[in-house]
Amino acid sequence: MKYEYNAKVVDLEKVNGECNSMGQQGWELVTALPYSRVNCCNQSVPTVVLIFKKSA
Repeated sequence: MKYEYNAKVVDLEKVNGECNSMGQQGWELVTALPYSRVNCCNQSVPTVVLIFKKSA
């Protein structure tokens, strides 16, 4: 079986909404990797890399 993959980088507070949105489009969450990026003010922003898959 072949799969199509999609990776998204989202701010921590938007993870649930993004997962729900992708789930409604038939995507299944494979993994979520915590990450931190720096914004324009040199402040750390909690971020998550979400990797989804669906049958191709």
